[in-house]
Amino acid sequence: MNIHLFTAAWLAITTSAVYRPPLPDDWSPEEHWQLGELNCAQGFREFSSRTQKEVYYVGVHAPAGVETAFQEFNQTFEAYLNEAVGKRFDPNIQFKMKASEDPLRDWIDNDEEIDFMYTDPGVFSCMGIEIGAQALATTIARLSSRGLEYNTDVFAGSMVALNSNKEVSTILDLKGKVIGAQDFSDFAGAQAQFYVMEQNGVDFILDPKEVIFTGRQQCG
Repeated sequence: MNIHLFTAAWLAITTSAVYRPPLPDDWSPEEHWQLGELNCAQGFREFSSRTQKEVYYVGVHAPAGVETAFQEFNQTFEAYLNEAVGKRFDPNIQFKMKASEDPLRDWIDNDEEIDFMYTDPGVFSCMGIEIGAQALATTIARLSSRGLEYNTDVFAGSMVALNSNKEVSTILDLKGKVIGAQDFSDFAGAQAQFYVMEQNGVDFILDPKEVIFTGRQQCG
């Protein structure tokens, strides 16, 4: 297994952020660090094959397709990291992005070489249980609606039943019923609901008559 680090992101459940005031426009590294001091803005780190790799691979979950993921994240995980981090080592190190529509299969089952992961909380929760992966950081999603922007710090799902179905009005009523879910590794389309069922004494495997997984919706 070549996975060393893990980052959970994309509409992730986030903890409260610490506010840091923005730096002034005329800020310069020389004002804060002594000349020649090794820091994030100046100086070089000596490359060591014992503690660093020449090339790091960043795995990106691509539910909307590999091409879309590359367009959205290549500038961050290749262009930016190579410029801001890779060039701080002597000799330089490299970052390359690998996108996958099925990260559990590619990164875990097929043992594809990945050093960092950028994925949604559903996949992360599976990997956390299966291989003990831990999140380095989470990102806060920003949604736009009617000209306003909102930072989402909670990610959840919903349970729905037909209004004509008078047999289901509480969580306990799901016992003995046919339940539809999106995908076992989908956070908002299965895991959040299964968690609520468990909290209410309903086993999502044993208590329903049947659980049907419909698969992830196609984007675009």
